[in-house]
Amino acid sequence: PVWLREFTKADFIKQGFSVNINRPFSGALVPVEYFQKEPAVSGIMIEINRRLYMDERTGKRLSDFENVKRTVSGVVSELTKHYGNCGGPIG
Repeated sequence: PVWLREFTKADFIKQGFSVNINRPFSGALVPVEYFQKEPAVSGIMIEINRRLYMDERTGKRLSDFENVKRTVSGVVSELTKHYGNCGGPIG
């Protein structure tokens, strides 16, 4: 849903990230048994550029790894607080 995308986008921007929608990848993974059958089930896929947290040549974590992890966890936590169990935003 649009509200889910916009809420997530705004929170990542607030944390200093740049955000693209459906670029370079598009869509989200939702279990087939619920897809377009259960209105309370929504999905969002968050892709984080590896260059933000690891050396792509060596595969080793960068010094900013924990900060990126903490930021993503915070955004997901805020999202779940507002989403609730009702299939839409709370309040």
